[in-house]
Amino acid sequence: MRKIIVFLSLLSLIGVGYAIPISGCTTISQPGNYELTQNIVTTQSPCITITANQASLDCQAHKVTTTGISIGISGQQNTVKKCMTKGNIGIGLMNAKNNTIMDNALQESTYSIYSIKGENNTYFANALKHFRLLQEKNFSSIQNLIDYAYLDAGNGVSQYDLITKVKLCHNPLVYVQGSIIQSVEIGCD
Repeated sequence: MRKIIVFLSLLSLIGVGYAIPISGCTTISQPGNYELTQNIVTTQSPCITITANQASLDCQAHKVTTTGISIGISGQQNTVKKCMTKGNIGIGLMNAKNNTIMDNALQESTYSIYSIKGENNTYFANALKHFRLLQEKNFSSIQNLIDYAYLDAGNGVSQYDLITKVKLCHNPLVYVQGSIIQSVEIGCD
């Protein structure tokens, strides 16, 4: 009996901090920790799809290159960090809620982050070429370096961002604290 308890205790310790390796395009449909182990070049779009709730993807500074969407998220309470992307959309969110997108370098994608009808998503410490939020509710953008931000309706907060240009469409409500914004334009694309 004692040997069984010791064995079960050791098994529980093995799972602590374990990450599931990813080396190619995939769908993450289960909660857990995932790590990208190499760069990916593909025509598949999206390359990595996260439909799970409570999954964490650490790209470990690897790059996902595709002609479409590099990483697509539709789940809730997920984290995507340390990713680099190249293609049309770096990270695309569709009806995604309570996700954290942090420490990513997405300047090589046409749309670094493209979110449609998201809610309570946090964008923290990313380098972005084009940040596009459409009808995003209660977003938090914190300490991002953004070349161009397009906000269509929705509401949220920008704290300590450095933004070259913001375009506002359909009267989004954005609370700004400590951010530096070089120019603001009103109108829709």
